[in-house]
Amino acid sequence: MYRFCKEWHLREVWGYMWNSWYNPKVWPLWARSGCPDRLSRLRTTMTAENAWKRIKHTHLHHLVHPRLDQLVHILIYEVTPAIDARIVYLDQTFRWGRAREETTWQKGFHAAWNAMLKKKLSGKKYVTKVKEWTCSCGQQKYDAHHLCKHLVHAVGTPSNMFWVQIFRRRTMPIYCHPELHPRDQPR
Repeated sequence: MYRFCKEWHLREVWGYMWNSWYNPKVWPLWARSGCPDRLSRLRTTMTAENAWKRIKHTHLHHLVHPRLDQLVHILIYEVTPAIDARIVYLDQTFRWGRAREETTWQKGFHAAWNAMLKKKLSGKKYVTKVKEWTCSCGQQKYDAHHLCKHLVHAVGTPSNMFWVQIFRRRTMPIYCHPELHPRDQPR
């Protein structure tokens, strides 16, 4: 980030990023691995910021500075019913008798997996450990879902049930599922 800001002469942006995100006091609050044996998920203000951003863009987009009573009315009569409907939708008993729909995270994971599966492998050999979900190529740390094309190609295309059952763990290995094994070593 520093190199990007320096290259594009964005001193003010780097000042903001340093004070708000990268300074040593704030870094442990949001860094992906502030704790060496855990992956941070909700210890950040980003979740709250995202919630307010959604409210502003979906319910308050036509108001620049809403009055407090108007804001409370919108929160009670527009935002709360939308959240209640979403909670019912995400309930485990919703759509009984039908296949569960993938969560937003699972949809993103599925799309990222398919994108990695389409990439061609180079001739280089990397140490790929599917059971531990690690690869020596070093590209996992740049992917939001900790995927790399070598791991994805090692596993191949899983069944449809895999996509609704997979979830990200906070400890290593990040993914643990019966279908996550090398193609040449069936379970």
